[in-house]
Amino acid sequence: MSNDISPFPIGPGWSFLGKSSSVIVMRVNRAGTILATNRHATTLIGEPLVGRPWHTILQDFDGNMTLAELLGETRQPQLLNTITTLGLSQTIEVTVEPTDEDYFLFGEVNAAQQARHGLEVQELNQELNNLTRRLALMNAELEQHRYHLEELVVSRTIALAKANEAAEVIHLISVERMRTDAEARMQARKLEAIGTLAAGISHDFNNILGCIVGFAEMVGDKLAEGSVDKQNTQQILTASFRARDLIARLLAFSNRSPTPPVLMDVVAQARDAFAMLRATIRPSVLLSFRNSMDSVNAIVLADPTQIQQIVMNLCINAADAIDKHGTISICIAPSAKITGVPPELVDGICLTVTDNGSGMTPEIMERVFDPFFTTKAPSKGSGLGLSVVYGIVTGMGGVIKVRSRFGCSKTGTRFRVFLPQAKQVDGLPKMELF
Repeated sequence: MSNDISPFPIGPGWSFLGKSSSVIVMRVNRAGTILATNRHATTLIGEPLVGRPWHTILQDFDGNMTLAELLGETRQPQLLNTITTLGLSQTIEVTVEPTDEDYFLFGEVNAAQQARHGLEVQELNQELNNLTRRLALMNAELEQHRYHLEELVVSRTIALAKANEAAEVIHLISVERMRTDAEARMQARKLEAIGTLAAGISHDFNNILGCIVGFAEMVGDKLAEGSVDKQNTQQILTASFRARDLIARLLAFSNRSPTPPVLMDVVAQARDAFAMLRATIRPSVLLSFRNSMDSVNAIVLADPTQIQQIVMNLCINAADAIDKHGTISICIAPSAKITGVPPELVDGICLTVTDNGSGMTPEIMERVFDPFFTTKAPSKGSGLGLSVVYGIVTGMGGVIKVRSRFGCSKTGTRFRVFLPQAKQVDGLPKMELF
């Protein structure tokens, strides 16, 4: 059936009741079926009513009772189902008016309940407003926390990136330290091998030197003083004595026969080695010597023959790097006048050996001080000269630096030895020159 309101034969007042927004009007036939309702009834009940049994809108109804039996002769209000609006329950009072053919039901919400419910609605609205404001504040606070959290994430990310960079640097330093330690252990083993070799050959070599010195002295005794042969014999004896000292130095280097240090003049020792080099290096190689220090400031504390070993080994290697013609220069100067001097040796002595030979590649320069490393033919060198120089310099607390140019028009190599200057100390012997 249709929900549309149809005119009821109760007079012109029905038009008002049909449009009423406060009174429920329903027409029910004798069989108990709802024939028509006004709009307020449908809105309040919340669902279509026309065509439904009348008792579906009553509370606690016994289904065996008819509408006539329920009403009887009374005109007292009857209760419809509780209506729930905005979470509030409302009780509707209904009055029944019988006609000749059917019944009219008129109902309205209890006035007391309606007023109470209005207050409850106001309270609910107030609470809803309060909840809305609290929700807005919570949203604002949540937004602040979110922004702060984003800042924390960014700062922690930056800190983590820096920590990762620091960890990478530490890892690289650790790897480099391990590599350096491994190289140091390898260098120590090589130096130990030098000591073992020196100790093994020193006895036989000293026997050979003893024969050379003995026969040279016997020949020299028969020669006239001041003759050329006498001078040549003296040079043989000088070289033999230096070879003897070299063996003693190698034994000290291997910690088998330590020699006490003495105060010695670097300039005098270098000049003496320079004089011996003139007789050993081929004439096509020119030697030059330049000194910029006085004898008072050129004193170092070292084992005997150490300075001569440094000069001899550096110059012999320089001569081997020169093919035909070339020059080797020896220079002694204060470290303060040299560029690139180590800070701890700025008041020391710098001994420089420079040649214009073929130079060295970077790969060779990295291994130039390694024991037994050599680029010479097997019969030309053993690879011990520069490693011995390195051991002497570092043992004296000095530093040795090398620079070389290879494969260009200006080739050559420069070794700079920085040594700490020594003062006169009581109780230490001075080096006696030959």
